[in-house]
This record gives sequence, structure tokens and C-alpha cells, in this order.
Amino acid sequence: MRNMSDSDMVKELADEAARLVREAGGCVVDVKVEPTEPAFDLLGPMVTVTVDADAKRALEIWAEAARGVRGKGFVLDVTWTGERNVSIEEFIEYAARAHAGMGIPILVDDTFDAVRVVRRVRGDYDDEEETRRKLRDAERELEGRIVELQVLYGKHCHEHGTRPDPRFALFKVVSAATWVWRKQGNGHYAFSLFRAVDVLARALGHEDIARPAGEAADLIGEIVNLRGDLDEDEEDPAPEQGR
Repeated sequence: MRNMSDSDMVKELADEAARLVREAGGCVVDVKVEPTEPAFDLLGPMVTVTVDADAKRALEIWAEAARGVRGKGFVLDVTWTGERNVSIEEFIEYAARAHAGMGIPILVDDTFDAVRVVRRVRGDYDDEEETRRKLRDAERELEGRIVELQVLYGKHCHEHGTRPDPRFALFKVVSAATWVWRKQGNGHYAFSLFRAVDVLARALGHEDIARPAGEAADLIGEIVNLRGDLDEDEEDPAPEQGR
């Protein structure tokens, strides 16, 4: 088997990604093809195109170019050479648009990892004490959202029993998400489950379930990021003394 970087298929993917980005108005300066992590590996390799632009313009180009990627066997990403002039919220909005354009399912959309990338790029880190305070606040808020959902679940069972219906099904997924988070500590899976409840509940018109479920997903993302920041702080070696 030929090495991936030398294959004709990889070259074709790189050329196609560059073409789409150019058609969206981007000045391409580099293209890199790399394997993706699960569960994105179901969609093909990652093709990262560097454009000569600031962050905001690069992300606009990404969202536009992504619409031509669906079904072509790769995932498109962008980086930029210019100013990092986007907020975390703006990055998430552009990422959501790009992922939707590529047809990436919500259950494999690790938004909180994207947030972390932006925070790293911008150097937007707090000192350890502030990070721990934010972590405690986020964990407390998450418990509040879970309790709110469980109250709704209890009321539903009291009024309607446990016969299968859309609300009951949503609450069962909430229960699974809560178990995964509390017993296994699996932030990625819990995030995906809570986000799925959010989206499905909104589609079904159950806003009272959607709001706390969506907030729970956001808070899990924040908690995972904050815990990761603390872990990195603990792992960072002390700087070497000059000789």
C-alpha cells in the first residue's frame, strides 16, 4: 500500500479542497491532508487549507466553501495567516455553518473542542485560581439544569405514566446523558446526548426540555475545556533556567 501522503487520491482531495476555497474567494497558501479522529473518520480525512486572510474572512470562506464538500469524501478545515479577530462565539457560529454545509451529523460535532482551539489560538486563558472558580460555577449550573430536567421528567411520569411518547423518549435520553456524565465522566458522549435532546426537543416543539438540555450541553463543553486547561497547567514543565 502506498503511503497516504504520496497517493493520487490524497492529491485529488487536496486539489479539490483548494479549488472550493478559491471559488469561495480565498487565496490559498497551503493545503494539508491528515487522518481524522473518531467519529469524524466516518467522513474521510481532514483537508486543512491555509488562506491568506484574517480569521474572520477565513471563516467566512470556510462556511461558503463547505457547501461544496458534501459527499466528496473529506472534511474541510481552514487556518489563516492574518489577524485573529474573532470571538469564541463567532467561531462556533461559523463552525456550525461549515459543518452543516458539509453534512456533518451533530453527534460527531465536538464543538467544545473547537472552542478550546480558539482559546488556545487567542491565548485566552485565565490564571489557575480563576479557572477553578469558573469550573465550580459551571459544575453547579450543570447540576441545576439536570435537576430541572429531572423535575420535568417526574412531572411527566406522574401525569402520563411511562407509556412511550416523544417527551418520554427525550427524558430517557436525558437519563442516559446524566448517567454517562456522572458515572463515566465521558464529556464527549454526554455532550452529544444532551445536544441531541436539545435539537430533537426544539424540532418537536418541546422548548421546556430543549432549553435546559442545550444549556447542559454548553456547560459540559465549558467544564471539559476548563478541566483540560487545569490539566495542562499541571503538566507544563517549569521553564529551564538560563545558563
